[in-house]
Amino acid sequence: MEKKKIIIIGAGISGLTIANGLIRSGISNNEILVLEQKDRPGGLIKTTIDNGFLTEWGPEGLRGKSENTHYLFSLIDKEKIAASDEAAKRYLVKNGKLVTVPSGPISAIFTPLIPFFGKLRLLKEPFIKPTTEEETVKEFISRRFGKGLVPILDAFVTGIFGGNISEINVKYSFPMLKQAELFGGSVIRGFLKQNKISKNSGKKKDKTKQPHLYTTEKGMQGIIDDLSTKVNIKYNTTITEINSNSDTIQINSNAEQYSCDKLIVATGVSASNRIKFFDEPILPLNNQSVISIVTLGYNPTAFPKPLNGYGFLSPSSEEVGILGTLFTSRLFPHHSKNNVELLRVFVGGKRHPEKIKLNPEEIIQQVIQDLNKLLNLQEEPIYTSIVSHNPDGISQFQMNHSIYINWKEHIETKYNQITLAGIGWTSISCDGLIAEARKIINKISPQS
Repeated sequence: MEKKKIIIIGAGISGLTIANGLIRSGISNNEILVLEQKDRPGGLIKTTIDNGFLTEWGPEGLRGKSENTHYLFSLIDKEKIAASDEAAKRYLVKNGKLVTVPSGPISAIFTPLIPFFGKLRLLKEPFIKPTTEEETVKEFISRRFGKGLVPILDAFVTGIFGGNISEINVKYSFPMLKQAELFGGSVIRGFLKQNKISKNSGKKKDKTKQPHLYTTEKGMQGIIDDLSTKVNIKYNTTITEINSNSDTIQINSNAEQYSCDKLIVATGVSASNRIKFFDEPILPLNNQSVISIVTLGYNPTAFPKPLNGYGFLSPSSEEVGILGTLFTSRLFPHHSKNNVELLRVFVGGKRHPEKIKLNPEEIIQQVIQDLNKLLNLQEEPIYTSIVSHNPDGISQFQMNHSIYINWKEHIETKYNQITLAGIGWTSISCDGLIAEARKIINKISPQS
């Protein structure tokens, strides 16, 4: 039985960030072991390069304005590559056309994305009474802002979660909105109150202009590669059971047994239900959304107007077969070559789960047809590829998500040598997962 001071289950961005952060805090690399079920690190993060074109299987980059991003880059040796300024411009599909998303209050007044009476309804928000009842995102937005804003949030929920606005719990998926409502009596008053407190705190706000996203020359894979080379990882290790033996935690796997003083299960919700924790009830299966990603390369002459911006999302009311598209080469030119315009198209999710079952050629052809209509393309793509994490997917914060939170809190309270982390507990974004990892590092590091 191999004994370590700290064992981390899961070599995704959560587990790798925690391991690297603990090593930098003073814990010896030899005292930490990461166990990973797959034969590679990264989890849902993966980058492939095919014929000179780069495709991300997960996030396109890390938030430029977040201190969590700068923290993560401080752990690795890769140079940050900033997204172009075009990342600030985004679109939604409206009546089959791309419409620019408002960038501020003034542009929101004139946007056709919100109907006239919908804009008037926004004025009522500060006077709507708050409620502690749990709601879906659709119920919350409709109650507080009116139905005019629903298509916009519907598109963003699809873009973030690949999910259904009528099924996702607003308390866990958009906690800042619910917190603002309860804090200020309304969302608008809550945010204004928080801003006032922040200004009075004396903490200077960093006004340095930051790009929207950062990545590396090798994409997100460059981050994973650097993080994984600094820690000890055992791959192809499936954890089956966790027990205690005296004052240590005992871990059973498909290969051998391990023991440790401190265990961090950084597999997220979806993989935690595959592990038997002591004699505790098995965690129920978590609802997930599976996405396929189609990458297309076009000659610039295929577009009647030059591409400009981050990309677009489509509300379900538009009945578009694709969920959204990133103008990848507009964001990071090094993802493409020879001036080819590279588009990254998302398909499937909770809106169109049937598309995931199609063969790859069918999916690609349907995507091309949708793009031809939306972008009025004049030529066929010169490059195509498709990737999918199926059966793995994006964890959904369903209405019953409190079951998972309560289970997590129960395990961590009863067995204080165990910490649960990773995608699907409180966040699905890299930024949220890095923030969670930093809290865990600060809690157990020798310097705390």
